[in-house]
Amino acid sequence: MSAGYLGKRTNWADDNRSASQNAERLSQWGEINGRIVSFDPIKQTATIQPTYKPKFNGVATDMPQLLEVPVRFPRTKKGAVTYPVGAGDMVSLRPMMRSSEDYHESGDGAPSDARSFSLADMEAHLDGGESLSDPIQNFDSENTHIRADEAGQYGIKMSPSGEIEIKGSQGDLMSIIGELLDLLGADALEINYGSSAGTGHALFNRAQYLELAAKVNAMRIT
Repeated sequence: MSAGYLGKRTNWADDNRSASQNAERLSQWGEINGRIVSFDPIKQTATIQPTYKPKFNGVATDMPQLLEVPVRFPRTKKGAVTYPVGAGDMVSLRPMMRSSEDYHESGDGAPSDARSFSLADMEAHLDGGESLSDPIQNFDSENTHIRADEAGQYGIKMSPSGEIEIKGSQGDLMSIIGELLDLLGADALEINYGSSAGTGHALFNRAQYLELAAKVNAMRIT
C-alpha cells in the first residue's frame, strides 16, 4: 500500500475529509419504515417501532420506539380522507429537515435548535412501509378502488369510463338500486297504499322509472 495510507499519523488530508464526510452521511437519518404500536385518534399521533435495525459492533439492534409521532392523512381545509389506524399497521417514517416541535406546539416554523434530519422530528405517512412480501390483496388493476377492509371485499370502485360499484355487507348498492327500479319500471312490484290498501294500483311514471333504471344499470361495474 502506498505511503500516506498507513497508520493514524500518515493519513493524507483528503483521506481524513473523506472519512469524516462518510461518517456524517451515515449518521444522517432519512426515510425508514416503521410499525404502529399504538395510535391516539384525538391527537392523531402514534408510538412507532422503526423496523430498520442499525448494526452496532456488527450486531443488528432494534431501535427505540418513537413517541408522539404525527400521523399524516390526505387533508385540506375542505376535506380529508381518514381510515382506522391500529397496532401493526405499517408506515413510512420521514424526517423533517429541522426541528419541528415549535411548529406543532404553536405554529411557529422557526427551528428551536440546530438539529437536522433527526429521529425526534420523524412524521409517519400511511402510504408505505409494507415489504414486497406483503402486497395488497386482490389488487384491481382496472379501476380506482377505495377499500374498507384488507381483502378489498367492501368499498367503492370507480372505472375510468364512469361505472361505479359500492360494495357493502348486503351486496352492491348500485345493483340493488338498479333491480328495484327495474321492478318498478316493469310494474312487477305491487304497490299498496291509502285507504284501499291491499289493492294493486296502477304504477304512474313507468317510463321515468325505466329511464332511471337504465341510467343506474349503465353505471354498474360488471
